[in-house]
Amino acid sequence: MAKHSISRFLISSLISLCFSYIIIGFLNPVLDSTLAIIISTLIVMTIANVLVYLSLRDMKWRSNPLNIILALSLPVFFVATIYICLQFPEILVWEYISIPSQYFLTFILTAILSSFISYFLVQRINIEIKNGLGIYLGGMFFFIHLILARTLNHPALSYNVVLFEADAGPWMEILASPESAPINRAVHPLSLIIIRPLMRLASFWMGEHYPLGAMLVVSATAGLCVFMAYLFIKRATDSNSYAFLFAMLLGFSASHLLFGSLTENYIFGAASLIFFFLLIQAKENRFSVLVPAGLILFGITITNIAQGVIGLFFNKFNFRRLIQFCVYVLVFGILLTLFTNFLYPKSITYFFSPKDIAFEFGFVKVVGEEPESSLAEKLQVTARTMALYGVVAPKPIEAISEKPPFPTIDLKTFDIRTHALASYKGLANIPLVLWLLLLIGSILTFFKNILTSKHLPLMLGLLGALGFNFMMHLFYGTELFLYTPYWMYALIFFIALSLSEFAEKTWFQIVLGLIVFTIAINNFNFIFSILKAIAPFYSAL
Repeated sequence: MAKHSISRFLISSLISLCFSYIIIGFLNPVLDSTLAIIISTLIVMTIANVLVYLSLRDMKWRSNPLNIILALSLPVFFVATIYICLQFPEILVWEYISIPSQYFLTFILTAILSSFISYFLVQRINIEIKNGLGIYLGGMFFFIHLILARTLNHPALSYNVVLFEADAGPWMEILASPESAPINRAVHPLSLIIIRPLMRLASFWMGEHYPLGAMLVVSATAGLCVFMAYLFIKRATDSNSYAFLFAMLLGFSASHLLFGSLTENYIFGAASLIFFFLLIQAKENRFSVLVPAGLILFGITITNIAQGVIGLFFNKFNFRRLIQFCVYVLVFGILLTLFTNFLYPKSITYFFSPKDIAFEFGFVKVVGEEPESSLAEKLQVTARTMALYGVVAPKPIEAISEKPPFPTIDLKTFDIRTHALASYKGLANIPLVLWLLLLIGSILTFFKNILTSKHLPLMLGLLGALGFNFMMHLFYGTELFLYTPYWMYALIFFIALSLSEFAEKTWFQIVLGLIVFTIAINNFNFIFSILKAIAPFYSAL
């Protein structure tokens, strides 16, 4: 029987009170009665209190002062997120994430009651939670993304604001609204039966405020990605600090901060890819597990299945069974696509229809096509986006056009019309140089240990996934920053595995921590730049 601590429970109650306040405040448009506040506070506060308390029991990591510094830094970044977003009252005001004053006393009294209920429950629960540090990390990123999601997801995304060619406005309607809307894209065949049920489960009771449910699901998925990254690296190195730092690096990457907050397919595709590589790492070979996981990869974005197949190939998956896996995924993918079309008539197109696939080839850009581009330019754009932009954000390009009925702003990292590439200016060069040193160091270490590393199969699978994305995006797409969630995990996992011989070196953990914090500060400035650019356009509606 685990020993229970009153002091630890009081700490967990305080933490849970803060978390519950944010969630109840976030949902305040829906929770508009005293009874609703009481019920929701009892549920959220009790669950949070139990989970936080059980996670705090897994405190072996406290012996390392760096872990404590890292853990305490996350609330600072969370407060910074709120502060940055509140600088733009056209987009976010405190009332969007706070409990109305007439319900505040009700919330406090109910929270106290739920603390007694929680204490009663933990006395009778004998569960040991492993990876408490990872749970805390994922939870904190959930709250960071919740604030960003509440700020970024706005009706303007369907009218006069384009964020790196993302379709967050239309996808909000497709995935979360009661009526849904047509996708008419063959590359996302199963999104309506994979992602939409999650969003409707969270938002069906919210009525006209259904976007809040979608934001909750997107933010939770972003936090889950960070938690799974922690698990992957912890499993490989058995180092809490090392896993924490690289999971933070993923969470604070420019790609994850932005696309983990927009209602789009990309964060769900990233989560499915990380989960699949967790299965590969665990040497999972049962079709009953791999085929459903492969269908999720395939169903969210069909090209992602190639990364799963490459990962299996390099991790000694029998070639005959690999062919069987591909056949199973293809056959079930066709059947489930037909089923999706039955549930949502005329909402999707078929990836196995030549006519529908021909439409997707309209996004393939051949060298020499109008707007004219050279192979050298394609190589430069793809290399910069894959190696740099996804981690260390550049200063985005702002393209403003007078499209009726509203002026429109289009943020991008590459303007194909002017051939301009987003660049790094001033202090942004510091995180850029630090990131390049980390990247180059990992490549050199990979070749040094290529014959002896126990992680070689996984690293080859991750390199294969990166190589596939590089080759594909030489020809597919123009604003490649949009696709960074689909390879960011592979790049960071590869670096973590390559440098794993330094996982327990204190000096390296300190250096890595400085790099992560520097990148995080740069990327929060990137978010600030985005908000500054789009605020006038959001307020125009």
